[in-house]
Amino acid sequence: MKTVNDLCATYLRKYAANKKPRSQAEDERQIKAYIAPALGERDVAGIQYEDIEALHADLDSTPYQANRVLALLSKMFALAEKWRLRPPGSNPCRGVDRYRETSRTPR
Repeated sequence: MKTVNDLCATYLRKYAANKKPRSQAEDERQIKAYIAPALGERDVAGIQYEDIEALHADLDSTPYQANRVLALLSKMFALAEKWRLRPPGSNPCRGVDRYRETSRTPR
């Protein structure tokens, strides 16, 4: 059984290592702050749409951050399919509605 923590470690080693240092650091921060506490001990293959939706909803007070965590999870689960940790087409992030983001700079 591969856990979400295992997926996170593999993601950081195989995929994020090729990103810019600032992006790597942001991925690590999001994993440590949001993903690992909520889903870390769970089986990768057992994560469902409702689990992702609940985590996204828990972050509704910070919609920008919630959307970034959702995007990171979506990429990680897409890679989990590629790495044969989940069946093809089973990304649990698919269909989760992102929050509307307001512009940070005045126009």
